[in-house]
Amino acid sequence: ADKFSVTHVLSDEANEIGEGYKKGFIDRALIESIAPPPSAGSDVLIFICGPPIMYDILCGPRGEEEITGVLGEIGIQLN
Repeated sequence: ADKFSVTHVLSDEANEIGEGYKKGFIDRALIESIAPPPSAGSDVLIFICGPPIMYDILCGPRGEEEITGVLGEIGIQLN
């Protein structure tokens, strides 16, 4: 159970959301509160699914050799 975790984040939900969901925007504070730190090792995978603007903010422009954006600031790197 501790080896896999999914966090659904709803940015524009007017109704109350259930357990296991977060409400708002994905930012550095949210990522740091739910994801293991980069020091956890190379076996940690983070998947980003969302519109292109969200990907750019979190990972940097597609096609770049390095991860930039919020994940890059935290220290996440490509394996």
